Amino acid sequence: MLQNEAYCETSISYNPVLSQEGAFPLGDGRYRFVIEAKEASRVAVMIDFQESPLTRGEDGLWQTELTLEPGFWYFFVLIDGASVVHPAFPIGYGYSRPINFLNVPGSDDDFWLCKDVPHGAVVQDWFFSTVTGRTETCHVYLPPSYFGSEGTYPVLYLQHGHGENETGWVHQGKINFILDNLIAQGKAREMIVVMANGMLQAEGKVEAMRFPDFLLSDLIPYVEKRYRISGKREERAMAGLSMGSCQTSITTLEHPELFSYIGLFSGFLRNIFPGDNPHLKALDDPEAFRQNYRLFFRAMGETDQFLNTFLEDDEILKEKGVESYRKMYPGAHVWQVWRECARDFCQMLFQ
Repeated sequence: MLQNEAYCETSISYNPVLSQEGAFPLGDGRYRFVIEAKEASRVAVMIDFQESPLTRGEDGLWQTELTLEPGFWYFFVLIDGASVVHPAFPIGYGYSRPINFLNVPGSDDDFWLCKDVPHGAVVQDWFFSTVTGRTETCHVYLPPSYFGSEGTYPVLYLQHGHGENETGWVHQGKINFILDNLIAQGKAREMIVVMANGMLQAEGKVEAMRFPDFLLSDLIPYVEKRYRISGKREERAMAGLSMGSCQTSITTLEHPELFSYIGLFSGFLRNIFPGDNPHLKALDDPEAFRQNYRLFFRAMGETDQFLNTFLEDDEILKEKGVESYRKMYPGAHVWQVWRECARDFCQMLFQ
């Protein structure tokens, strides 16, 4: 795949010198998709659940040209009706499986690109969880000055959505590059970002709503002992997208003694999983809420499929007299929106 080095993609991709296959940029959001499948009778790619067939050439290469909107796109390669993960394209993790993806830059949204600025580091760590009874992993962003200093840093616990994992905010969200750029511009404080798998496995099934217990019992004690995190509630934030926003709402509203900043990206105030909403009791005293939380950030795309639910949450907050910072972006329930949420949210943290 031909790629501008500015992307700094970390997922698997072919070396373009060795392969004729890939998604080749033609400019203005246009890409030529090329796939070799000499024995196939039909080849297509499906992006945003819209299927686009490729045309076979005499050389056995299937091709088509597509115009894509700026942002991050998962896509499926279909060969004779079978969905395959193709090594000619970058591979990430989404829809609860390895999956191909493509980043399409826009003319005015380079905030997530890898630029010539001081860079932080993303490390992967492992620890035993008393909640799941197994070894779990997390990704931790350490800001540019971390290895040359001795002080402590504020921390953001940042969660992905359903069907994704702890790699999402790096591979899809580009949170490390977003923060590198903001810090270099003086628009955000240096901070540590902790990203863990919210699709917890327990007793042979996904237990996403055990994440708050996992966060409090295992993750926070581990990372705040291992890394130079201040541990003060005034320097502890949590945010998440979609499913991760639900985990964020429950955790932060039930534990004002631990968190001062809340971020809900395409975010659910109420529990979207079977169960009650005891965390909503925190809304009953709007003055205490204002005292407890320095920022309650809620943002989503203008065409999000869950927009009606978010508008209902608006009414709940209005009835309770609880204020939030509320913003909408062009787009749907997609990573481009969540990148913009993270960019704006991080600039408001720990000020």
